[in-house]
Amino acid sequence: MDDANARLKEEAIRLGANAIINVKYERSSLTSWRGIKAFGIAVLLDSDEKKCPYCAEIIKKEAIKCKHCGSDIPE
Repeated sequence: MDDANARLKEEAIRLGANAIINVKYERSSLTSWRGIKAFGIAVLLDSDEKKCPYCAEIIKKEAIKCKHCGSDIPE
């Protein structure tokens, strides 16, 4: 199943997505786990948050100063 997930993730990245939703798995045979295929919808989720480039804590995307470390955030 890890191979199927890795292939699905690679395809999503190739498409410019940062998330995969509605993932479904399909086996080509009832006795083998090697034949698993993963299907999903690649999406680009946008957030109103980002990581501070100095302390890596989550801050608002519009922030000009980090509330955790006090650093000025570059534009």
